[in-house]
Amino acid sequence: MAKGVGSRNRDESALTRTVKSIFGFFRFAEFEILFVLFFVIAFIIFKDLVIYAVLTGIDLKDFNHSLL
Repeated sequence: MAKGVGSRNRDESALTRTVKSIFGFFRFAEFEILFVLFFVIAFIIFKDLVIYAVLTGIDLKDFNHSLL
């Protein structure tokens, strides 16, 4: 008998089925995961740059005026 779409092989262990379902979810939601990850990394980098500027005494208002 042919295997149907979405059927699971009961000979596989529970761990194998769990890992396959997790990878299936990541394949399904890959774009959304990467989208959120991009913004999280950008926020962390921006936060670190601002904190560095504050700790070193760089006035961000003066920096913005010098660009104009």
